[in-house]
Amino acid sequence: MKHCETEGPAPWIRTRWWLGLGLGAYALVVVALTMFKGYFTIGRLWRTEVHHTRALELVPFDELVRAPTAFTTIFGYLGNIGLFFPLGVLVFSLLRHRGVRHPLRRTVFISAAASLTIEVTQYILANGYSDIDDLMCNTFGGFLGALLARKAGLRWHRVWGAIGVLLLVAFGLVVMLA
Repeated sequence: MKHCETEGPAPWIRTRWWLGLGLGAYALVVVALTMFKGYFTIGRLWRTEVHHTRALELVPFDELVRAPTAFTTIFGYLGNIGLFFPLGVLVFSLLRHRGVRHPLRRTVFISAAASLTIEVTQYILANGYSDIDDLMCNTFGGFLGALLARKAGLRWHRVWGAIGVLLLVAFGLVVMLA
């Protein structure tokens, strides 16, 4: 059967488009939460004034010992894992959809590189706490997201992209309503 111009792009092109759009939307949320967290408030999750600082923590799991509350520790560790979980899902799906070899390994590397970039930039710009725990938790979150994407399979790729876009919309609404 001959391809008709009115049918639109092939499904694999639409899937890549959704994944790319979702990854871009997700990246905007991560940049807002990590680079601009000193300029907006989401409920009572954090105080903006404490993020206008330069701090470097290179002792792994030191927050477990020195955190003032259990909530601080849970929010810190699980928040960083959860923040990079979508990155793992989206990057793994995009790499796998493009036929890249070893997408899990590459996704973990990309997660670590993205996290390191954020931590270094935060330190340079005196825009928060640069912490080895954040790097480890973010990388682990990317790994867990990639595992879910691998387990779920190809049929979920377009869904992951759409969820990335919805994440940006939800984040925008939360910031506007806070």
